[in-house]
Amino acid sequence: MIGSPAGGSGTFAQGLCLKNEVGIEERIAIYQELVAFCFKHHYAGYIQITDWRLMGVYEDMDARMTWSMPVLDRMGIHYSLRISFFIDMRPPEDVLWERLKYKSCKYPIHKAEKLGLSVRRIESAEEIPSFIDVHSELVSDVSRRKKVERHVHHDKKHLLALCKALFPDKVVMLQVIGTADDGEQHVMASSVFCVGKAASTYFSGASKEVYMKYCPNELMVWEAMKILRQKESGDLILGDVAHYKKKFGPQYGYVPMMVFTKYPFLKDIRGRLKKLYLKLRKRS
Repeated sequence: MIGSPAGGSGTFAQGLCLKNEVGIEERIAIYQELVAFCFKHHYAGYIQITDWRLMGVYEDMDARMTWSMPVLDRMGIHYSLRISFFIDMRPPEDVLWERLKYKSCKYPIHKAEKLGLSVRRIESAEEIPSFIDVHSELVSDVSRRKKVERHVHHDKKHLLALCKALFPDKVVMLQVIGTADDGEQHVMASSVFCVGKAASTYFSGASKEVYMKYCPNELMVWEAMKILRQKESGDLILGDVAHYKKKFGPQYGYVPMMVFTKYPFLKDIRGRLKKLYLKLRKRS
């Protein structure tokens, strides 16, 4: 099985990265040649690709721009749609600010600033291990209160390797510092953003429950948006369509998840394996 992105990596979409951009049909044709090569030489029997460059936009949940879907249909590609939130970072900063929801985003940002919270960016490689230590503690706190297991991409070892590999230009690591009721300064929230020229990803973010009343998350994401805009990142992909993300003024986007199988019975093998895994995990 080959996946781009790999399952459980925390990356919503990936696909080809080309020096010279090509059209949709040529891009898909490259995948078809790659798949034929892998099948012929027995490198894989199942290939799944979610290509971020094929992303379209939902104007709302009922109407959508399906600019890549007719091509996929005409070329006989089997696919399903993955829906995501994303923010277009190209407009001026004041336009991005206007898109934020007042009650759930602008007000918390003002509150955090009034309480003296500040956003600190990790600027040296030597700071990365200590940043990951604190970030992992915050992620664990989120997992505890939501009663869910951490995803693979939140694993401390994986996060450390990711941040070191992408530092300094391809990653933004932020911490929100504030003075709590005990009079001491604490890291109240932290996040990791993976940075690309055409799009960036909100890869990991967490805050401790005891500090939620200080509203660190909204301030952190807003500062990240300003940094990424300065880096000329075209879109900020927020991942799934969790309701709380609407406060940042995103659009609905979809990415076709293409599935190629050497044998027909393999078409739904990933879904069946996932169900089996969840059933076995529940028993244990």
